[in-house]
Amino acid sequence: MRSPSISSRNNSPRRAGFTLIEILIALSIMTAVMLLGVYLGLDALHASYSRSERDTLVSLLTQARSRSMANIDESAWGVCVSGSEYVVFEGSACDEGAATSESTPLGPGASVSGIPQATPVIFTAVSGTATPAAITVTQQGRTSAVSINYEGAIIW
Repeated sequence: MRSPSISSRNNSPRRAGFTLIEILIALSIMTAVMLLGVYLGLDALHASYSRSERDTLVSLLTQARSRSMANIDESAWGVCVSGSEYVVFEGSACDEGAATSESTPLGPGASVSGIPQATPVIFTAVSGTATPAAITVTQQGRTSAVSINYEGAIIW
């Protein structure tokens, strides 16, 4: 008599590898994860552009307020939007061609409401006070609000 074999051999041939269904499922899961990553990455990029535009405006407003409080040229300083650029200017009127005005371009696709050229934000000399304003920055479908109170404080 023959003793039973200790190894567990199977008489059917053994196949190595994955089936077509397993490969397709793995590819569809990887594709879904990559698409989600691209969507979230683009959303973060658009949010970054919007924050950057708001920060540019706040920086320019702060610059104008600092200049007026430092009484540079013994004059008020202000900010307006002229065409597709911000203008930091000296005096009581937005004059982008003046020797003391500085222009900064708006970001691509950005729009600003609340500080048109006719009624710019002006900070008075020495005190830095301003007429209250509510400014809205819109870029890539996202909006940010910046407000200025009567004391000239910039709130964003």
